[in-house]
Amino acid sequence: MGDGEEICGGIIAVVIILAIIYYVIMFILSILTQILLVATIVFVAYRVHSKRNEITDWIDPSIVSLPRSEIFTIVLLNLFHVAPMYNRHKYENEKYNQIENKIENLNEDLMRTSNIVGDYRRKISILETNNEDRIISASTKAEIGILLENISKETANKKRLEKELSSLYSLLKTKKDELDKLKDGARGSIIGHKKGYEEKYKEAKIAAEKEAKKAAEAAARKEKQKKEIKLLIIETKDLIQRNKLRTSDAGILFVLTAIETKLVNIDRAFERAGISYIDAKKNILELKDEIKKIGTTREKTTEKERAPQETYYDILGVDCTANQGEIKKAYKVKMMEYHSDHFEHQDYEWVKKMSKEMSQKINEAKDVLIDPEKRKEYNRKNGLC
Repeated sequence: MGDGEEICGGIIAVVIILAIIYYVIMFILSILTQILLVATIVFVAYRVHSKRNEITDWIDPSIVSLPRSEIFTIVLLNLFHVAPMYNRHKYENEKYNQIENKIENLNEDLMRTSNIVGDYRRKISILETNNEDRIISASTKAEIGILLENISKETANKKRLEKELSSLYSLLKTKKDELDKLKDGARGSIIGHKKGYEEKYKEAKIAAEKEAKKAAEAAARKEKQKKEIKLLIIETKDLIQRNKLRTSDAGILFVLTAIETKLVNIDRAFERAGISYIDAKKNILELKDEIKKIGTTREKTTEKERAPQETYYDILGVDCTANQGEIKKAYKVKMMEYHSDHFEHQDYEWVKKMSKEMSQKINEAKDVLIDPEKRKEYNRKNGLC
């Protein structure tokens, strides 16, 4: 039993050690990965910065007529476009330098060949001068022949070198034109980007100005509509008040109050943009027409005041021959219509007062008409039924 426990303990210890080693290795790898990532970012940033400096110098700010800092920024923004041009220019420039070196070497060879030919000619001239008065010996003739042969070879070599030089000069010119074209293309790209940016800025500015103008026009139009609605509301309220002053009829006053409530609701809805200007104007004009249709002029009010006094039957809205059931039913309807709960939210005290007075009249009419004796006496006094 003891040996088994020792083995288990040993296994657990090994597992723990392995786990610790694993986590330590993973931790170290994590740190190394982060270091590598940071180093890569720094290296890339350094390379981009260096490349940007090289390209900016290559473009030459003095020729482009733009500040170095601005070219610096544009190059960064167009690095993937300008960098290939720069790299190709660099590659072609190396070829150009190689051609120049080759031309320089060929020129040296050509000069050396010319010097050799000159030396041969001088030797022949010396030999001929030394043997003017006597017959040239066979050995001298042989020497002159060798010199002439060498001159012929060197002259042919000279012509070959001159031809090769001519070809290289032509290639050099082509390479130079190609290099200039690449550099001009890069400069054009920088200037074009600048101009393109300016054009886009101008377009954006014009578009923004147009939008601002539209917004200002819309705001002015909305303000004008708002003033128009306010004026209509004031006119309608004034019309309501004038009609209220010209009548004492409870029904008409009630209708006018309801219209006024609708008017307030329209005003609030328009303020909250709940309804449009067209709908608000249409609704207000309809309310004005409704007020005009009521026809509560001073003359009609006077005529109504001269009319016979309202009876209990008129108050309840029943005929004088109505039975008790009809009277009770009419009473309930009228009480519901003029109940104070319907008018408790009204701002005008006279409306609440009117509701209270009408309720009293309705109760009074019911009390009289529901009692047979009182009803009989009331009919007799007023000459009814």
